[in-house]
Amino acid sequence: NGSISYERVKEIQELHQTNRKWNDIGYHFLIDSTGCIFQGRDFFNNIDDINLIPNFIHGAHVKHNNSGKIGICLLGCYHPPEGSNCKKKLSSQSISSLVELCVFICSHYSLKSSDILMHRDLRSSDCPGNNIANQLLSIKEQIESQLLLG
Repeated sequence: NGSISYERVKEIQELHQTNRKWNDIGYHFLIDSTGCIFQGRDFFNNIDDINLIPNFIHGAHVKHNNSGKIGICLLGCYHPPEGSNCKKKLSSQSISSLVELCVFICSHYSLKSSDILMHRDLRSSDCPGNNIANQLLSIKEQIESQLLLG
């Protein structure tokens, strides 16, 4: 599955760089169904001081809402259209990695789980899909619980 996910990430990179003429993948991180986290867009922006990053982060994941935001893509199909075989739920490994990554980001930048938004919270979209949207409250509770444990 790792090579399939790697190939999918390379396809996304090709789409974003070649077709859309962006400098990199629009998302900063991508997580596959095994919980593997891929780095997309350069998160560290060649800055030595990680504390400066929020001022310089610029993604390409939600039009008009990219400055100072970190984009995380969950690889898979989570919003099945009528008649589609796409009925995936997030795997426990994906959830675990998402929680771990969000805890790191939130703790480093003094954010709360309530600061975590979906694409559809910022712009009209089905993204990230109803199956993820339905799990988000539970995921945020896991993040908040780990943040409180510090």
